[in-house]
Amino acid sequence: MRNWINEQVKLAEEAERKGDIKELYNITRKLSKRKFRISRPVKTKSGTLLTTQEQLKRWEEHFSKIFNNDDDKAGSKQEMRKVKDNNSEN
Repeated sequence: MRNWINEQVKLAEEAERKGDIKELYNITRKLSKRKFRISRPVKTKSGTLLTTQEQLKRWEEHFSKIFNNDDDKAGSKQEMRKVKDNNSEN
């Protein structure tokens, strides 16, 4: 088992050097032994599950609110500065 893991690590390093992200992802997935879900359910504000098309609309609504809300821009910039300042202190 240990030899197999070491071989996978070597293959992952080689894939990284080559820039082969797909292979690197596949090796990482094998090593983690986890199955990744393709999509997760998205809920409305009221808590009901959405269909795929409804999910896309909900994501659009969510990100439009985050990125296009002029009232929030000053607050967002302040929050980003706080995070940046906290990171630079560490």
